Amino acid sequence: MVLSLEDRLRSEGYRVSSRRDGKSGEKEASSDRYDLIILDVMRPERDGFQVCKNLKDSGVSAPILMLTARSTTLDTVSGLQTGADDYLRKPFEMQEPLARVLAWLRRKLGERSRPRHLITVRGRGYRFEPD
Repeated sequence: MVLSLEDRLRSEGYRVSSRRDGKSGEKEASSDRYDLIILDVMRPERDGFQVCKNLKDSGVSAPILMLTARSTTLDTVSGLQTGADDYLRKPFEMQEPLARVLAWLRRKLGERSRPRHLITVRGRGYRFEPD
């Protein structure tokens, strides 16, 4: 599902970076050069909740959208309390995360038409695009 989201965002002209695990995703996202961060909650080496908390504690300003199969209200509240700006439960129709991404980018960027870069942290490595 996340791979489809990446491909869709790329087809819309956005640059998207992916990392295999929470630890490397956190390291990359901590540069604060991203306009939006998409975290999958269940990651090896460091889960999305911890990555989100660490990023926000370190001053990263990019909005964070968490994607997860964990669907209890407690999970949603935990994600939002760690600093996530939005929380989307899987499975979902592709239009929903795309609409949320675009809404967050409009809020963050105002009149800018395109973000600098997005980063996703998901289960499988795919492509890495240099900035």
